Amino acid sequence: KLGERARNPPRHSWKKPPKSVRNSATTKITVKTNEAGTDVCTENHEFNLAFAQFMRSLKGKRDVSAISIYESPVLEYRYREQLKKMSTELSTETNAGERWVFHGTNKEVVEQIMIQGFKIGGEDIRVRNGSMFGKGVYTSTSAGDALQYADGKVVILSRAILGNHGEANSDVHFLDSWTPKNRPKWIVFKSGVQLWPKYVVHIK
Repeated sequence: KLGERARNPPRHSWKKPPKSVRNSATTKITVKTNEAGTDVCTENHEFNLAFAQFMRSLKGKRDVSAISIYESPVLEYRYREQLKKMSTELSTETNAGERWVFHGTNKEVVEQIMIQGFKIGGEDIRVRNGSMFGKGVYTSTSAGDALQYADGKVVILSRAILGNHGEANSDVHFLDSWTPKNRPKWIVFKSGVQLWPKYVVHIK
């Protein structure tokens, strides 16, 4: 689950300003593990947050070489509006259930996802790794699961909105997200706007 510091991170300044990605509004800065420090700055705060989430999911079994931190005003606005909408629909006082999730994919499309957000295979783009458990964005709370579908040593870490969540069955149309019966750490999201891709974790 997302803690308060993740939902409302403290405001620090950047030590080095992030750079635009492909001349878009999205910016990026990559922090190498051996360069991450204890200085009070945005990149160190963001690195530590993503690093802790990755290591917690794998219990420290893989080494991280670097973490790329992306900021997209468009994707952030879209996500926060969706969070408000789904929270209202579910009549929740706080939020519609947020999680950190990992996604593995072809290395060449990672940056496109970080700029444009996730798209639904079979609807917005072609299906890359199948859709056995319904059309949606396939993720896992385990980085290890995501790495199995990554052709390079990188995985995307995103904030995600569960909404009306349940166990997958023959009919998932009434759900916003679902977990397959035999894949307890997987979460499939009906819409790409339920996810806000924030980090790319690079593995040694």
